[in-house]
Amino acid sequence: MRRMLQVSIIVLALGLLFGGNSPADAQGYGAGGRGFNTAESYYIKSSLQGRRAKTVRKQIRNNPNNFANARGINRIGKARRKARRKARRRARRLRKRRFKKRKTVSRVRKKIARKKIARKTKSNLNISAKEPVQIVVSLPRQRVSIYKGGKIIASSRVSSGKLGHRTPPGIFSIIQKNKRHFSNLYGGAPMPFMQRITWSGIALHAGNVSRPYASHGCIRLPYGFAKTLFKRTSMGAHVIVASTSASPQSIVHDNLFQPLHEGVVVASNGPTGSVMTDQSSVGDARPELELGGLPGFVKPVVQARQKLMQKEKDLEKSIAAVPALAQAREQLEKELEARKASLNVAKKVAFASGKSLREPRAVVSKIKRKRSPKTRALRKAESRAKWAWKIVDKRRDNPRFEGNWMKKALARARSRDEIVAVKQAAVDDITKELDVATAQYDELLYVDRNARATVKARQSEIHKTQAALKKAQKDLLSGKQAVLNGKRTIRKAKSAIKSAMAREKMPLRILVTPRRGRERTIDTQKILAELGYEVGVADGAVGSMTRTAIKAFQRELGLKESGRISDSLVEELYKRVGRTQEANAHMYVRQGFVDLFDAPVGISDATK
Repeated sequence: MRRMLQVSIIVLALGLLFGGNSPADAQGYGAGGRGFNTAESYYIKSSLQGRRAKTVRKQIRNNPNNFANARGINRIGKARRKARRKARRRARRLRKRRFKKRKTVSRVRKKIARKKIARKTKSNLNISAKEPVQIVVSLPRQRVSIYKGGKIIASSRVSSGKLGHRTPPGIFSIIQKNKRHFSNLYGGAPMPFMQRITWSGIALHAGNVSRPYASHGCIRLPYGFAKTLFKRTSMGAHVIVASTSASPQSIVHDNLFQPLHEGVVVASNGPTGSVMTDQSSVGDARPELELGGLPGFVKPVVQARQKLMQKEKDLEKSIAAVPALAQAREQLEKELEARKASLNVAKKVAFASGKSLREPRAVVSKIKRKRSPKTRALRKAESRAKWAWKIVDKRRDNPRFEGNWMKKALARARSRDEIVAVKQAAVDDITKELDVATAQYDELLYVDRNARATVKARQSEIHKTQAALKKAQKDLLSGKQAVLNGKRTIRKAKSAIKSAMAREKMPLRILVTPRRGRERTIDTQKILAELGYEVGVADGAVGSMTRTAIKAFQRELGLKESGRISDSLVEELYKRVGRTQEANAHMYVRQGFVDLFDAPVGISDATK
C-alpha cells in the first residue's frame, strides 16, 4: 500500500513538472488549451477554405474531445472531395449541353439539306406506279438517269464504289426493297430506302453523295431522290450500271420480236406463227414452243388457271376422303367400346373364378397338413417292422436264440406289422380324401386359367383396336389438314392468276449473252451424260462428279487429265456426239421478274 502511494505521487509530480497547470496540458494539448498544437493549427489554417471550412474550424476549436484533431482533418478531407465531385459534375453537364447543341445544329442542317434536295427532285421524278421504268447509272459521270418510254424523266448525282470496292457494271433487276435497312457487312451501317440489285451486297440506297467513289460498292443516292424513287419503283425494275455514258436506244428490225394484238398470246402446240386468244381452250396450251424447236412458254394466266383447276381437283378428292376417314374412326371407336365391355365381363369372371379357388385350396392345404404326420408315423413303423424282421431272420438259425426269445421276437415283429397295416390304412383314407379335393381344385384352377387367358386376349385386342383408332385419328387429321392446305393453295392459285394478269401487261425483257461459264458447263455436262459418264445433275457447277467424268474422257482420248473445261475439250465432245457447235450465245426471256424460258442461239458475227 505504501509502495502504491509512492508511485502515484511520483507520477503526479512528473505530470506537474512537464505537462503544465491542467490535466489537459499534462496529456499533451498545449497552444493555449485549444485542443491542438502549433504545427497542427498551422496545417488546419492553411487547408481550410470557404464557409464550410470555417464551420469545421469552429467545431474543432470548441470540441474538448481528445479526438477532435483527427475528426477535424477527416471533415476537411470530406469537404474538399465533395467540392471536387461537384465541380466535375458541373463540367460534365456543360460538356453534354455543348455536344447536344452541336448535334442538334448538325441534325437541323442535314434536315434542311434533305428538304432542299427533295424539293428539287420531287418535281422532276413523277413516275406512275403502273408504268415500267429503267434506271441507268453512269459510273464515269457519277449520275443516275430515270427513263420511261425511252425518255429521261429525272436525273441526280450518285456516289459509287471506291477503289478496292468498285461497283460492278452490268444489267440488274431490283430483287429486294427495304425502307429501313442496316448493313450486315459493315457494322450495321444505315441504308435507308434500300433497293437491292445483287445478293452479294450491291444496292441503291440513300446516303452521302458529297464525294464521288466513296461507298463500299453500293450506289448512294440523295435522300429525297432515294425516297421518291423507292415509292415509284417496283420489284423487277431494270437497273443498268454502265461503265460508260449509256442511254436506251430503240432498235427496229424485221427478225426481232414483233408485238401481237391485244388479247393474243403465243400458242405452244400450233404450227409456226400460230396464235391463241383468250377464248381458246385451256387444254390446248402446252409448255413447249415448236417455233424453231426452242423450249417456250404458254400464257402466264393459262398456266395459273391450269394450276388452279388441278388444285381444285385435289381439293375435291381430299374433301371426298374425309367422310370415309371419319366413318372408319367412328366404327373403330364403337368396336373399342364393345371390346372394353367384354374385357370387363372377362375380368369379373376371372375374379369370381379366383375367388372360388380359395376354399378348395384351403381344403387341399389342410388335408396335406393332416397327412404329413401320419405319413411320417407310417414310415417310422415300417422302419421298426423291417428292423424287427431283420433281427429275426438273422438269429433264426442260431440255436442260442431258440425257444422263448424267438417266440417273443416273432410276436413283436408281427405286432409291428399290424401297426404298419393300421397306419397304412389311415394314410390311404387321407390320400383318397386328398385326391378328391385335388380333383375339384384342378377343375376350378382350369376354369380360372381359361378366364385369365380370356382377359389377356381381350386386352391384346383392345391394344390393337386402340392402335388402329390412333392411326384412323391421325389419317382423319391429315385429311382435314389436306383440305385446309388445298383451300390455302387455291387462294394462292387465285392470287397467282391476278399476279399473272398483272404481269402480262409488263413488257418482255430479252438478254442475249455469249455462251461462257455456266452455259458452256451445262452443255459439257449434258454431252458427257449422253456418252454414258456420271456427271449428276446438269446445273452448271463443276463438282467432283463432273471433274471425274472429264478426267475419264481425257484419259480415253489420251490427253492430259486436268479435269477442266476448255475449248478443245468442248470441241472433242461435239465431235464424239457427231454434232457441230453452232450456238455461240444464249438468250434469256423474262417478264415481270419471272424467267419464262432460255435457249441457245447463234450469232453470225459475234465480234460486232
